[in-house]
Formats: sequence, structure tokens, C-alpha cells
Amino acid sequence: TTITIACGTSKHMLTTDYYCNGTNDQTVINNAISALPSTGGKIVLLEGTYNISGQINVNKPNVTICGMGNSTVLNCKQGIWGIAATQPNFTVANLKMTFDTYNSTSICIYASGSRCKFENLDLSNAVYGINCGGGHSIIHNVTATDNNINIHLGSAYNIVSDCYSEDGILVTSGGGSKVADNIIIRDSYSDSQYSIYVTSSAYNSCTDNVMIGKNYTNVGGTTNSFISNKYS
Repeated sequence: TTITIACGTSKHMLTTDYYCNGTNDQTVINNAISALPSTGGKIVLLEGTYNISGQINVNKPNVTICGMGNSTVLNCKQGIWGIAATQPNFTVANLKMTFDTYNSTSICIYASGSRCKFENLDLSNAVYGINCGGGHSIIHNVTATDNNINIHLGSAYNIVSDCYSEDGILVTSGGGSKVADNIIIRDSYSDSQYSIYVTSSAYNSCTDNVMIGKNYTNVGGTTNSFISNKYS
């Protein structure tokens, strides 16, 4: 099942299933998710700006939320979690998400289910860009800027690759994750800041990353490996 959603600045709104009017657009998106069968489905957000003042709840497995690239913008109000997914096999791809102002509790995307996928995203101005609590997930080609922590892995056997981050990638628990081929720029060099930070987690692999401003930090033990990374 595929449901298409448009907003006031979309070009093809007459062919869509749902329409957002620019106010509390998460309500329409949540209604579309509710209309999907219990086995999941796909939500397509056409190009345009969607004003999000409350949480988008993904409470079914196998749900995909897909935009049209950076022309699909989720403009979120401060202090909310933009998307919260609690079921496995959640995918979010091809969109931009930002907050109107920075707030210490704002999260772009939170996912607690396993085997999730985050791809082709532009995330900014939150505490967490991606807070991944489920294992066996993939984060690929994500641009994350002006977040306190761009990507957080709180579970096992995840992959983070080909991302551009202007703040840290944090690996805290689970183990067995791979962080590879990313570019991380850290413009603050204090002890409390980091590029890649691995703690309380074992058997992680960090390879072929480029780090500018601050090198990786490993307090998770000798089983974590750091190979062919470049630091300047």
C-alpha cells in the first residue's frame, strides 16, 4: 500500500491521497500512517514544506516515509521529536528535516525498532539528528549539521556509511557496529567534544573515516578497531 501526501507548495497535489494545509501537518501524516494496513506500507511526501508541530508516530512495522529529496522539507517546532518509530523495518529516506530554533529536547528521528534504514537525509538543529535504539540498522548518505549529536547508536550491529557530519557520531552500547567512509568535521576542540566517540561498547569497527578538527575517542576497550582513518 502506498499513500501520497502533498502540501500547499507541491506541484502535483491534485493526484494525491492526502493534503496538508501548512498547519499541524503531522496530523495528516499520522492519519495516513493509521490508514496503512497493520503489515505496513509506504508514505510518499511530495516536494514542498510541511510544518510539523507535533510528533509523527510510526507504530506499525514495515513502514517507509519517503520524500522527493531536499525539496521535501519537514520544518519542525522546537522541543518535539519529529519522527518516532517504535516498530521494526522502518525506513525514512529522501527528505530534509530541520527545527525552527534549537531546543535541548528536540530530536529529528528516533527509532527503537530493529532493522531500520535511514538514507539520503539532511538533518539539522536538534539535539539528535538520528537516535537509533534498534539493532541491525543502516544509516547511509546522511548530512547532519548543527545538531548536538548527529548520529547516536545505542544498539548492536548497525552500519553508518558515507555520511557528512559536522558534529559527533556516538556509539554507546550493543557492539559490533561499523562506522566507515564518513566525513566528520569538529569545529570545537574541547575535551567534551568529539568526532567519533565509542564508549561502553565492544567489537566496533571504525574504518576509512576522515576527521577534521578532532580525532576519534575510544573508551570502549581494546576490542574496538580503528583502521585507515585520516585525521587533520
